[in-house]
Amino acid sequence: MGGVFECKNCDRKLEILPITAKCDQCNSLLEYKMVIEDIRHLSLMDSFTFWRYNPFFPSITEKNRLNWKEGGTPLIHVKNLARNLAISNLFLKDETKNPTNSYSDRAASLILSYGLEKGYNSVVCASNGNSGASVAAYSARSPLTCKIIVPKKVAIGKLAQMHIFSENIFEYGESLDNAIIHSEDLSINEKLFQVTPEVNPIALEAQATIAYEIAEKFKEISQNDLILVPVGSGGLIWSLWRGFKTFYELNFINDLPRMVGIQAAGCAPVVKAYESELEVESLVNPSTNALELLVGNPYWGAEALSAIKESKGLAISVTDGEIIEAEKILARSEGIFAESASSATIAGVKKLLENGIIDESDRIICLITGSGLKEPYILKAISERPKIIGQKISTKLEILRILEVNESYGYKIWQDLGALKSIQSIYQHLSELESKELIIGEQIKNKRVFGITERGLQVLAALETLVDLL
Repeated sequence: MGGVFECKNCDRKLEILPITAKCDQCNSLLEYKMVIEDIRHLSLMDSFTFWRYNPFFPSITEKNRLNWKEGGTPLIHVKNLARNLAISNLFLKDETKNPTNSYSDRAASLILSYGLEKGYNSVVCASNGNSGASVAAYSARSPLTCKIIVPKKVAIGKLAQMHIFSENIFEYGESLDNAIIHSEDLSINEKLFQVTPEVNPIALEAQATIAYEIAEKFKEISQNDLILVPVGSGGLIWSLWRGFKTFYELNFINDLPRMVGIQAAGCAPVVKAYESELEVESLVNPSTNALELLVGNPYWGAEALSAIKESKGLAISVTDGEIIEAEKILARSEGIFAESASSATIAGVKKLLENGIIDESDRIICLITGSGLKEPYILKAISERPKIIGQKISTKLEILRILEVNESYGYKIWQDLGALKSIQSIYQHLSELESKELIIGEQIKNKRVFGITERGLQVLAALETLVDLL
């Protein structure tokens, strides 16, 4: 389609995104402006996947599209959690179902596809979590090479994911803000395409598809719909708001929802600006264990605030303690293990209820951005309970190692492990690994022979990497 990249500062319009992903005249952030008239009579006929929305994106030929079945994530009506929170109309948009278990896969898919379209060979991404893992994974599936810059404060589980997919992981600075600045220098000096979502405007278009999917599933949207979004850099909530507005302008929906931004109490520049009715200002020494929310200088902070105000929404903060409690409630009510940033939205629902802001008629949609299995305290729990958890993981790790080399059967695996455990326990481990689709069993004559799956190989690589990191 005929969209352009427009500078937020000097209004310069560019047909092609520069290698730095910023304005080539004043170095300010850009935004992609699609031509609404080009898609006004569009009929969305493809299957419910991310690339269904290709007409909304910068032009990318099909051969360059990195399609890994991202997007099309479930929108779940959670009755158990709603009952626990004493509300009836609660939904979760579950982005943990993406290929690397986070919403960042949408941006990685689109930005790297654009990079291929424009003939780039190498990319750089600054990240303290999900986006680094996504970019590394999607780069591994493409001809592109990537360089990932991480700050010292990075979740070790997410760092392990990055190391699995790429060997080019480099530490720089204390915070994500420091890492982004360094990635910008590398983009200029080493001619690397800048794919950091906080900087690259194509990320906004990718993330807007979350709003498109919500709108399509519900068909009708109203001011009684509250969309709760965790706010770090501010780009995510701004993306969703732009997405809803695009669908509204196209008459795909007849009203707009209210956007609710959730931040950690120790790092809440957007909430502070909302409450004080001032502009968003950067924070000195922000602090939170929810590292995806640890952005003291939000690149899209002004836009996040604009989305909240324009939608007649609100911004609230929750403590780290409230986030952890919400994480447990979500897991024990619905079996969904969400990362801290995601769980902040559940903590936000509780706070809105306590303050009497949510009505019974309101429909609440919480964005679950990523999986809790990458969280640092999971590793801490493992180290604090080695006899209960560590041994189980150790045995499963050894079984996966055996099956990586050759297919085998229970009795032989028991022998290979030195017959140190009961054969019954080995079969129990095999059953659990098979239920998680890490191995697959096949009956051959009188034996059940097991082999490792592709998913099992990924988990094995993750465990091996964690062993190295720890």
